[in-house]
Amino acid sequence: MEKKFTKRELYDALIGKLCGEEVEVDAQTLVDFCQTEIDRIDQRNAKDREKREAKKAEPDVAREKVFAAVDEQFRTADVIHDTIDDEEITLGKVRHRLAGLVRDGLVKKQEMKIPGGEGEKARHAMCYARA
Repeated sequence: MEKKFTKRELYDALIGKLCGEEVEVDAQTLVDFCQTEIDRIDQRNAKDREKREAKKAEPDVAREKVFAAVDEQFRTADVIHDTIDDEEITLGKVRHRLAGLVRDGLVKKQEMKIPGGEGEKARHAMCYARA
């Protein structure tokens, strides 16, 4: 009857074999173990790829809402976020979607000086408008 080895023992034996040490596990057992692990990795990657493709296939509602909130007048991401009536869409999501829209050429961005309120300094911020 063939002795069963744990994963740890097999990994230790593999390291020992690579270092030229004498190990109690034969080479074919190590090859079978490595092939099994490679197959598991391939299966996991295939599932992950399917999930990514399924997620890409579904429409990005946040992107559509952000694009709808952008018009020809330059506005900051904060102002665009305030015009969207959806609590699920955070300021971070708005900025992320704006970056994608800029990359796709649907929106243009420009650094502009934003005047401060009373007692505040003016600041520079990225502003976005439809291309």
